[in-house]
Amino acid sequence: MTKLGRNDPCHCGSGKKYKKCHLQADQRQRPKDSHGPADSPAPAPLPNLRALPGMLRKLATTGPAKDRKRFAEILAESGPLIEYTVRQDEIQAAGQELEAHRAAFEELVQDRERQLALLQSLFSEARFAPLHFTATEVRQAFEHVGHPAPLSNNEDAGETLRAAILHLADKERRQDLATRLLLQLPDLVQAGRYLEGWLVQTTAFNTVEAVDDTNPFLFAMFSFGYEAWIAEKQSQDDALLRRLGVDVDHLRSLSPDEQEAWMESQLADPAREKMWKNFLRENPQLREHADDELETMTRRSAELVDREECRFLLLSPEEVEPWIPGFSDRLAAAAPPGQPDAQIPEAEIRRVFEDGLVPLLREMAAAIFTRERIEELVATLRTFRAERAAAGDALTAQLAGAAFRYIRNEDRPELNLFLIRLCWRSLVAAVQTGPAEDPSPPNRPAGHAASGGASRHFRTRKIPNCARPSAPRGGGGPTRGSRIKSGCRHSPRKSGSARAWQHRWRVPAQP
Repeated sequence: MTKLGRNDPCHCGSGKKYKKCHLQADQRQRPKDSHGPADSPAPAPLPNLRALPGMLRKLATTGPAKDRKRFAEILAESGPLIEYTVRQDEIQAAGQELEAHRAAFEELVQDRERQLALLQSLFSEARFAPLHFTATEVRQAFEHVGHPAPLSNNEDAGETLRAAILHLADKERRQDLATRLLLQLPDLVQAGRYLEGWLVQTTAFNTVEAVDDTNPFLFAMFSFGYEAWIAEKQSQDDALLRRLGVDVDHLRSLSPDEQEAWMESQLADPAREKMWKNFLRENPQLREHADDELETMTRRSAELVDREECRFLLLSPEEVEPWIPGFSDRLAAAAPPGQPDAQIPEAEIRRVFEDGLVPLLREMAAAIFTRERIEELVATLRTFRAERAAAGDALTAQLAGAAFRYIRNEDRPELNLFLIRLCWRSLVAAVQTGPAEDPSPPNRPAGHAASGGASRHFRTRKIPNCARPSAPRGGGGPTRGSRIKSGCRHSPRKSGSARAWQHRWRVPAQP
């Protein structure tokens, strides 16, 4: 039977067109499993998934010029997922093979240091290079969360880096990274690198599941972009300096003292000084960065006196000894009556410290740090800076340089935070050091006497044990919870002092 077209005369002989006569009735009478005319073309076969990545790569390089960029974007976005779909059975088989080596991996997890070393080595391999964050991404992340302060401490810098990583590693990025990680699993297992395979597998799962946290893998991927960003910034700064005729490579080869002398010679020349001022005026971001770095270094320079290797900076026994009775009396006079071992509120501790001890420390700094004494301390810090720079310890060298620049022209020692901190630490060391101890440091700058004669640090006066902070309950050394011993013949006899030693004092860590 010939198939009627819609516009043919109807087969009933009515003379009407088929579509206006029996077409709908005939369609209702057809079997339900009928899918159209027998001579309709067969559907086109689905493309082979395995061939899709290759097709996209070919189109991204040899396709129409106007479409190549778009094909490249599609490949970057969909390529890993397509490849994962194609190799899913292979990846699952590799994961099952890892089970035979679970015990070795659990042993690795118990050794945190070894695990982190293997992670660092693994993710530094070239196979993971496509997963690195870029310098542009890092710059954009810092523009969003804030830049890390120059010379910021580890805790502050860590929080900024963590915020930047979380900003970049959103849900979609984490899924893509995990997919790319798992694509490496079969090759690692085939090479017999089972521990590395376990690390890749667990890292992929953790990256997707712990969406509000970072991990060593994300930090490693971010660090590559961070280093590229730092290098990019350095290159830009160098280009600006070369515009001024500065030999950047030669300047970097100079020691800190030589660099300082070079800068002073630049500013001593009126023409060069004017040039530098104009340069900073034209590049306000450099001035802002330099001011921020100077402020941060000045503030952090006082941290030096807290370091064990910098104990040579502490004041001599002869300088500290006259101030110990006043230090003890002010602590004693401020102690609240009653309730032995009472925990003093933090606000009260701060009030006592600011009202009682800070005035003493300022008075002490003003009395000790004459012009001659400051020059002696500056010389010690210069020597220390040169040694740390030669040892490659750039941060400590910068802090030492900031410290002596901060104090060298000081005419109000009682207002200088570095000198006040030095007085505070020297007093605390005097109280904590026993008669048989010699806290003079092994790391005193070579060829330079200790500042204030600290080689015989606090051995000229026997500090009774009752006058030294003892460990708080629970063990450990002197802390903010240290308390002063009582009931000894050496206890202060002045009014109000006897009860002072009966209370637990949490001494602030710094003035």
